[in-house]
Amino acid sequence: MRKVKLAKLSSNEDLIETIHSFIDALYLELSLDPKPGLITPISQNRHKDMDYFIMFETIPLIRKYLYGLLNLCDEVFYYQNEEAVELSEKKITQDYLLKYFFSNLKDGLDRFLHFGLIIEKQMFTKTKGINTYKGIIFTYSILFISMYIFLEIYEYKILEDNEKGYNLRRYSFIKIYSYLVQKVGEIFADYKIKTNNLPKSTYGARTYEKYKYRGVVDEAKKGYPIVFKSINYFLNLKNRLNIESFINDPQFFLEKKIILLKVFLFICSSLKDTNILGKLGEETLIEYQKLCSNVMKRKNYNNFFNGIDSLNEFCLKNDISSGGSADLFSSVIALLKIFNLF
Repeated sequence: MRKVKLAKLSSNEDLIETIHSFIDALYLELSLDPKPGLITPISQNRHKDMDYFIMFETIPLIRKYLYGLLNLCDEVFYYQNEEAVELSEKKITQDYLLKYFFSNLKDGLDRFLHFGLIIEKQMFTKTKGINTYKGIIFTYSILFISMYIFLEIYEYKILEDNEKGYNLRRYSFIKIYSYLVQKVGEIFADYKIKTNNLPKSTYGARTYEKYKYRGVVDEAKKGYPIVFKSINYFLNLKNRLNIESFINDPQFFLEKKIILLKVFLFICSSLKDTNILGKLGEETLIEYQKLCSNVMKRKNYNNFFNGIDSLNEFCLKNDISSGGSADLFSSVIALLKIFNLF
C-alpha cells in the first residue's frame, strides 16, 4: 500500500498566534528580575560574556525559526500539490491521524534537525560565539511541532477561546497536548541517542559519563514533566491569591511577580541541571535545589526577597547559572498563554 499524504485544509492563524506566545514568553523571562544567577535587564549576574542586550537581540532569530518551522511542518506533514488526494470513504479517526503525524515526523526528522542547526549557526554568528538560546531551539522545536499536531488533530481554537480563569475543558486539552509532547520528545531524543548526536565536550557529556543522565535529551524523552508540573503549580498559586488574570489585574503587581519567581524556583528545585551537575557535582546541585525549594516556600514577602538575594549570592559564589531552568520557565509561560490560563 502506497503511503498517502493528506491535503492541508486548515489555516495557520492559530499557529501564528502560538508563535507570538512563544516569543512573548522569552521576553518575559528575560525581563524578570531578580533572577538568581541569570541575565536580567539590570544585571549580568555571573555572566561575563553576555548581557541583556545580547539576549534581547537574539530573540528575533527564534521568531524567524518558529515561522520557518511552521512552513517546514506544512511541507513534512502535508501534500503540497493542489491535485486531489485519494482518501478512504471512512471517516479519518484521531488514532489514524496520530499515527500519520508521528510516522511523517520520523521520516522528516533530519530536515527538522538540520533547520535547527542552521539557526544555531546564525545565532553564534550574530553573538560572535556566545550561546544565548541553543537550548530553546531544541525545546521549542518539540513544543511547537507538538502544538502543530495538536491543533491539526483536535481543532482547539485558540483565538475563539475567550473564557477567563480556570477552565476544565482547556485544562483537559493541556493533558492531551502533554501526551503529544512526550511522543514527539521521544522521537527527537531517540534519534539523538541512536545517532550519538550529542556534544562530546560539554558539561552535559560529562554528566552522562558520570551520572548516565543526558539533561535536556532525557527531559524531552520524558515529555518535559517539569513543565506541566510547573503549570499546575502556577495555577495553584494564582487561584490561592484569587488572581483571575495576569493581564487584567494590575492591582496584584507584586503578587504576580512573586508567583513568577516562585514558578522559576520550582523549576530550579526540580531540574537536574547538567551545567551545575557536570561542573560542580551532585552535592552542589542538591544544595542549590534545596535552597531554591526553601526560598520558594517562604510566604512573607520580605523574607522571600531576602531569600532570593541569598540565593543569588550562592550562585555568584559557585558560578551557577541555570539556563536550562530559564528555558523551561519560558516554555511554561508560553503554554499558559497559549491555553489562555495566564
